[in-house]
Amino acid sequence: MQVEPTIHSFGLWHHFAHKPGFDCVAYADLAATLGFKGISLSLNNANYRHLGGREPWRMDRLRAHLQGLGFSLEVDTSGTDPAHMTELLGVAHRMGATSLRTYTRHAGTPDEMMAATIRDLAAVAPVASDLGIVIVLENHEDFTGPELAQIVEAVGHPALKILYDYGNSQMVLEDPEAALEAVLPHVYSVHFKDHVMVRPEDAGQLRVAGVPVGDGALPLTCLTKRLLD
Repeated sequence: MQVEPTIHSFGLWHHFAHKPGFDCVAYADLAATLGFKGISLSLNNANYRHLGGREPWRMDRLRAHLQGLGFSLEVDTSGTDPAHMTELLGVAHRMGATSLRTYTRHAGTPDEMMAATIRDLAAVAPVASDLGIVIVLENHEDFTGPELAQIVEAVGHPALKILYDYGNSQMVLEDPEAALEAVLPHVYSVHFKDHVMVRPEDAGQLRVAGVPVGDGALPLTCLTKRLLD
């Protein structure tokens, strides 16, 4: 696998929300000073969140700036509706992104959710392929690793891969190492992070809390070694 460290805009959302003058270009410059080689940019709302708006000039401005830095770009959204995905694939292409992250927003039983997600992604995978973009489906908070692998294998298109998040499997009470083993043949990119689980009696419901890397309970070394091996 190619190891290209990038930083995700979600980790800087307070900057975007509250720091005067902090936009996607300032974010890219900060990433460069920190030694990263690319960025992952959230477009996950109607106004394309951390891009700052839907205007084409914003896309072109960031693309030119990233080219000057020699940076890679992954963008992300949520939902698999074909019309929405086709729109975001066009945005990703215009911005020079090589991949588009998403996760399902379907409801229902696990089987119903899987069937709907498969149907959607099968419809848009050829669009992504024509644009030279990989769709990466994240183990977010809905599917186990085997279920995610089953979706990708059912679609059976090279433009559909998996983004493995180190901790999200715990949202569905799945061991992170078991989740990785299930999705490993399909992993294209990862979200590296650390967190702790909070007991229901302390939080009101089972949930996790992000912590600095190394302060949590995720088996970071084992997961990273497995990916690199």
